[in-house]
Amino acid sequence: MTPRQWWRHIDRFVALTIALTTIPVVVAVVGAIVDGWIPLGDQALLQIRAHDVFTSHHPLLGTASSAALGPHAAVPLNHPGPLMFDVLALPVRIFGGPAGVAIGVGLVNIAAATVGVIFAARRTGRAGAALAALAFAGLGWAAGSESLYDPYNPTAAMLPCLTCLFLATAAIERDGAALPWLIGVSTFAVQLNNSYLLFLTPLVVVVCTIYVARCRREGVVELRGVTVRCIAVFLVLWSQPLFEQLVHGRDGNLARMVRASGVLDNNPGSRLGTQIAAATLTLPPWWGRSEFDGIRLFSPLPHIALAALSLVLVLAVCAAGCRWAWQHAHKDAAASALTAGIAVIIGWVAATRAPTSSFFGVSSDYVRWLWPASMFVWFALGLSMWRALGPRLTVISDHRVRVGVATFAIATIGLANVPRHASLRGQKELDSLRPAAEELIDAATGRVDVATVLYRPPPNYDVFGVPLLARLQRTGVDFVVDDPVLVRQFGERRRYHGEPVAELRVVTAMEAVDAENDPSAIAFVSNLTEVERVELQAMTFDIEAWLFEGQITLSEAGQAAVDAGFGDAWLRQLDKPELDATSISRSNTLAASVQNGLLDADPTIMTVLDRFATLRQSVETSTAAVLLVPPI
Repeated sequence: MTPRQWWRHIDRFVALTIALTTIPVVVAVVGAIVDGWIPLGDQALLQIRAHDVFTSHHPLLGTASSAALGPHAAVPLNHPGPLMFDVLALPVRIFGGPAGVAIGVGLVNIAAATVGVIFAARRTGRAGAALAALAFAGLGWAAGSESLYDPYNPTAAMLPCLTCLFLATAAIERDGAALPWLIGVSTFAVQLNNSYLLFLTPLVVVVCTIYVARCRREGVVELRGVTVRCIAVFLVLWSQPLFEQLVHGRDGNLARMVRASGVLDNNPGSRLGTQIAAATLTLPPWWGRSEFDGIRLFSPLPHIALAALSLVLVLAVCAAGCRWAWQHAHKDAAASALTAGIAVIIGWVAATRAPTSSFFGVSSDYVRWLWPASMFVWFALGLSMWRALGPRLTVISDHRVRVGVATFAIATIGLANVPRHASLRGQKELDSLRPAAEELIDAATGRVDVATVLYRPPPNYDVFGVPLLARLQRTGVDFVVDDPVLVRQFGERRRYHGEPVAELRVVTAMEAVDAENDPSAIAFVSNLTEVERVELQAMTFDIEAWLFEGQITLSEAGQAAVDAGFGDAWLRQLDKPELDATSISRSNTLAASVQNGLLDADPTIMTVLDRFATLRQSVETSTAAVLLVPPI
């Protein structure tokens, strides 16, 4: 087929819907590159591991899973596979680290939307293509434009997850081409973030069962060929995790995941899981932008009776829509409604079994598949309504009017996401730290004059250290680690075995203030002036003395919080000799307690405490130092 024949063959409207869907992604990626966006924290892990592809540090697994960290870390494990690293490897090599990550993730989201719209068009025509494009544009709008290039695992898998639902619908309609694609795209999402196992694995199993049953009942001979293609896709995409499992046996990651499923019982349960599922699937504002931002810890949650009733009602609507569409020979609408019902049931059950983090509690990051599922429910509802009412709407019966209305709707939602918007509060905090991080990394990179360093991360969340390692990696400096979690993050070949190497330490907050004049400090950043930092250090000595002498006590609000079992443990020890006054006088929890009105003292001391709280909380997120300690 010549290019001219190909151009005449394609549906121009479908091509237009795909183009409109990709505009927000392209604008977001270009904006990130122009703004000098750099990945911080966990984002930078993907940059490092993408750069490791086809090197001696080639990754066979994903990053370490936070669901198995902390008190529940009975079985430390990683996300199942490295497909995102493989996808990002070429863009990172061509365009450099930060730009390559943004471009790679943007291409993933463009590919996901393109595949989803094409398969929707294959089975439902232009109406389905328009509604599918609206679904992808709406999901991008809900998550915020930064999610369109952010490699953060839970959100980066959302658009591929939505694609899986369109592929599932096509497969239920016995589209043999959809099933291998479903295996491939679901594998990509699952390998990126293991929480998607709970949703996509049963979805694939149910869809494959329906497809096989229909083929056998209708005497279709294509089943064998489709099965061979599906197995081939599965084996190719899972080859790296399977190889890692074969090499490590019982200690392999897949074996760890199986063991973890039996011991990680920290899940929401049926009551809380029902409330979580309903909060996104069936109750307003559903998948809206405010919901995506504000429901991070799912609070407040709907009443359990309302939650359960809403889920049952939506399932009833899906069943009724499926039956009506089937009776009126609208097989595409029937398959969509059936897929939506299956997604609601699986999402409901999976929400009751989702992991609960010891760090974040019931976090929406572990159930991000609820947003694509909710979006698809609205797609199915819209398609059924169009099949029922479309022929009667004589106002828009003209072909050109329908095309114009659909184009306007897609463009409106897509363009609404063009202005840069970081929906997640955590991402907004990272954005505020990027100038300081870039300054710190630029200053430190030029002063690391060794071939290999032993990396020591800060005790709290590592915002600055991993991006620094990513920059050093690009300049030819390698690193080793001795922390077990970091070994799982960066690969066994980077495990430290006691060889004499320089130690690279990243310290933050008060430790960074203390390290400012350390001879081994090679970089330092803070938004406090030198006078303010000296003032803060002096105040810690005064506060330590006041705590030791008992001059700082609980306020009425503080006593009420302690009586109710809230607040930090040291609040219950203010009048006890075991109080660690030195540590508390330097802590951010002291600053938070002051700002929340939990402490009391005479007015002079309270004035100092108020000033301390202001400076201490500013230091927490803006002050960092890098130390390069020569080997002993």
